[in-house]
This record gives sequence, C-alpha cells and structure tokens, in this order.
Amino acid sequence: MPRKVLLRTTDVAAAKAVRKDDSGAPLLSWPLSLNERYGTASIDLTTDAPRPRDDDYIEITAADGVTRVFSGLVKMPELRDETGERARYSVEAQGFGAVLDRVVLTAAISWVAGTPDRKMVEDVLALYYGPIATGITHLIRNRRADMPAVSFYTGTTIRSVLDGIAAEAWNAPWNVDADKRVNYNYFPAAPYVLWAPATTTTALKALDSATHASIESYSDHGDSTQQVLRVRVVGTAVEYTATDWVGVARVSRRLADEPNAPTARFWQAVDVNDTTLTTVEQCKQRGFAELAAGGPRRTHRCSVVRDGFAPGQVVDVVNEQVGPETAPLMRWGKWRSDSGKQLRLGQGRFVVQRVDPEPLTDTDTRYRLTLGSHEKALAQIVARG
Repeated sequence: MPRKVLLRTTDVAAAKAVRKDDSGAPLLSWPLSLNERYGTASIDLTTDAPRPRDDDYIEITAADGVTRVFSGLVKMPELRDETGERARYSVEAQGFGAVLDRVVLTAAISWVAGTPDRKMVEDVLALYYGPIATGITHLIRNRRADMPAVSFYTGTTIRSVLDGIAAEAWNAPWNVDADKRVNYNYFPAAPYVLWAPATTTTALKALDSATHASIESYSDHGDSTQQVLRVRVVGTAVEYTATDWVGVARVSRRLADEPNAPTARFWQAVDVNDTTLTTVEQCKQRGFAELAAGGPRRTHRCSVVRDGFAPGQVVDVVNEQVGPETAPLMRWGKWRSDSGKQLRLGQGRFVVQRVDPEPLTDTDTRYRLTLGSHEKALAQIVARG
C-alpha cells in the first residue's frame, strides 16, 4: 500500500507528493531526532490536492498506510507555479512538540525537594498538555527520585519547564512522537535487530524477516573530544571529587608513548556548585552523572529499508563483516566473525538518536539511522566509584 499524506482530514495519496513531472520518489522529508523537541516535515503537493493553510493538521504514514511516522501542523504553505512546470504546493510543517513552545504557565508551579521527576512531568502535562492530547497515555519513566526543589514562574513555556526538569534529572532525554505522546526517559525496544551481513550477498536477511533488518552500510565513529576524567561537586557544606579511575589508568599507560611525557594528564571538568546537595552521597551521584555526560561517545551510522525505527528506541546491532569487539575467528583462510545470530557476539546495544528518511518509491524508503551509546542505569554508573 502506498505511503499516505493526510491533510485536513483529506487523504492525499503518495502519488500526489511527487516530483515536477509526476515521476520518481515522492518529495517527502520528515527527519526525526531524539534531541529535537519540534520535529519537522517538508512535502511537495500537486495543485489538485487540497490547498494547505496555516495550522492545518498533517500527517505522514508508513508504507502500510496506517502507522503514523509524523504528525503536526502546517506552518509555511507556499504555492509554486513556474513556466512549463506543473503548479504545486510546498508545505513546511512542525510536529506537535512545537506546540509546547506556544503554551505557557498561567500560574507559578513548584515542587518540594524529594519529588520524583516523573511526578513533576505528569503534573505539567495534566495541567497544560491535556487539552492538546486528550485521552493519550504518555510514556514516562522515573530517572531521579531525589529531585531538588524546583519552581517555574508564570509565562514560562511548557517546553522550557520540561527542559528544566530534565536537566535536573541527570539530563533525561524526552521527545514528542507522531502520536502526540511525550516520551520521557523511555527507551522501547526497536522492532528489529540490525544485521550487517558478511561480504557475500547470500548472507542478507530477508526483507520480510520478523526479527532482523539488514544494514546497507555501517560505520562506527568514536569521539572523546569532550571527555573528562575528574570533577569536583560542591554542595552545602559538603563536597565530593568524582574520578574515572578506569580512564585515568588508560591514559597513564599511554604516557610512555609521548615525547617528554608528563607524570600526569587529566581532563578536569569545571567545578559543579549545587546548594541543593546536602550529603556526600548526593554529591557523589551528581559527580558520576557529570562524568558520564562528559565521557567518550560512540556514534554508529547505518542505512536500512525497514519501517518502524524511531528516536529513543533501544536496538541491538550484529555486524558480521566488522566482527565482534574481540578478534575474529579464522575460517577457511578468511577473516570473519562467528554467526551474528548469537547476540553475545554482536556490536552492542544502542539508542536510536536520529532517523533520516529518504523515499525511494511510493512504498519504499531508505532510513539513515544514527545510533548512540546506550546509557547504563545510574546505579551502575555510581558503582564505579
């Protein structure tokens, strides 16, 4: 079934979102990012489609014609009529996350210290987002149970309120999905395991595989430019210096390779001053959370042709060509890894950070996925100390 665009409750078939000569892949774009609060879409419609207006509801479905992959409001409609070409509309739309920037607090709101962040988020959504998303069950999970006292003044946008709560809750990720739901610190499992086959085409998984999605290309990118190994957290009459001793040991082992090597080399973060911290244990938790936020990053990029991936999902990656982190096995005179069906030999588990769709036909789309390191639970991070 062709992909559909729904505009003002009128179905616009994928064939309506076309190139100027009515051929080729539909001109659709709806990039999705875990850290993008708004979500945007760009669509070209032929003039026999309904004339789009500001604030018209618009949605894009998956290839099944039912599952929403983007929904929002038209914000920049434009009629384009050029000599020798068919007139068409160019529509720029914003996702429902943008609505959170246009709704403000009508009264000051505050919570006492010790209120879980989940309770704060639920209170805000019930008061101000309920009329926009009536009857929707949001996906919210607790991230920090011992939140400090938090207050917001009248006139603050709802997005700023949620951003402020998330910042205090160890930088909790959140976004608004195509169904208007707020996903806060929620990491659902992706529908498929990402499978990078060996060099032979016979290793490709079937496109209708119920559990695997074959990867067309794959890259593993490391970035430690923002890495920190130590941070001092100062609270009220208490403090704690958190140190990544594993990182320190790794750096110390490499000093011998440098000319005129120093006796020590650390990346010290700026002191964190937080008067809401009153115990050493609280300072310790904050310190290791800061180290985790400033740690080295691994970014994986790959391309798939399966619908169903969205920012915030947790996905397992099995890469037969690159092999597991350990040395590959020697078989039949060629270097290759063991069977990727064994997930223990996979590349790891990651969070989908960004999805960039590239429509190929009415029904087929290539998705360029950006995957990031899957954060461990805070208790596991703190245990390092």
